[in-house]
Amino acid sequence: MKGIYYTAVCILLMAAHQACNQVSPEKYIAVTALNSNLVSTAYRPMFFTELIALKGDGRLTGSAKEYVMERAVKPVQKAIGKVDGLRKTDDAKELIATAKEVMEYGQQIFETDYLAIAQLIDTGKPEEEIHAAIAKMYEDTEETLFQKFDKLDQLAIAYAKKHNISFSVR
Repeated sequence: MKGIYYTAVCILLMAAHQACNQVSPEKYIAVTALNSNLVSTAYRPMFFTELIALKGDGRLTGSAKEYVMERAVKPVQKAIGKVDGLRKTDDAKELIATAKEVMEYGQQIFETDYLAIAQLIDTGKPEEEIHAAIAKMYEDTEETLFQKFDKLDQLAIAYAKKHNISFSVR
């Protein structure tokens, strides 16, 4: 009798564990589509306008490179970790892969172009040189990033619709 009791308890515990490991469709949308906004939040000209103003006013604590790391690189790295932690179901694997692609491309831009521009700011290069580097970076990366975001948006909208989740892209 004890053996049956222990077996039943083990089965119940395994079932409860499995149920706890289920990720809701809402969580897939939050971790993929909504966390990708960390890229679009930092990927804007205002990011550098604010950074230059903070540096010029003496309100920047630390270097411009540290600012880029804290405001752009680290948040995206953390978001990629969350995407990596999702279970890749047949239903969500393309959404997950596309979100990760967006975030990794953003991370690449932040770790290369943004940090190079921050170095220009930190070393006191002329504003014309800084603004030229910013313009060049957007010229080189904007179309590709927008294409990646468009694909992610389409997948997220379709996924949300399939799972009756209220979700829209602005």
